[in-house]
Amino acid sequence: MPEIIIIILVTIFIALGLIGSFFPVVPGTPLVYVGILIFAIFENFQRVSPTILIILGLITLFSLFIDNLASIVGAKKARGSNYSIVGSVVGGFVGLVMFNFVGMLLGIFLGAFFSELVFAKNNAKASVNIGFMSLLGFLAGSLAKILLSFALVIVFLATLFN
Repeated sequence: MPEIIIIILVTIFIALGLIGSFFPVVPGTPLVYVGILIFAIFENFQRVSPTILIILGLITLFSLFIDNLASIVGAKKARGSNYSIVGSVVGGFVGLVMFNFVGMLLGIFLGAFFSELVFAKNNAKASVNIGFMSLLGFLAGSLAKILLSFALVIVFLATLFN
């Protein structure tokens, strides 16, 4: 009986993590990792060793780091100020809450754009470039998070069926 509950719990964590890796507000990769960790603990680390857990934990930390850093790097590559970073975060959140995923993407761009235009006193062309690079950075970070979440699952499955 407890085995089936653990398997269901692990499956739920991994599924939520994979789905969540497509959304910025859900910690997708850490959820996948927690599912794998639950499985490893339940099986007394027989199929998923502590070494594998450490490697997967490092990948999870890297995923969080790259996801958060990518938008900042995107804005900074276009010579954006800290205003664009704050503006893209606020704009993305407001866009997501008010309009959904597409609103979030538009909000990231507009938040960075208007922050640079109004607060940093950049011209319109530079502000558009900074907004675009902020959005591109966010998308690159999201893609990395998605790929790393799937990498965790692939390593986990390879470990189970090895």
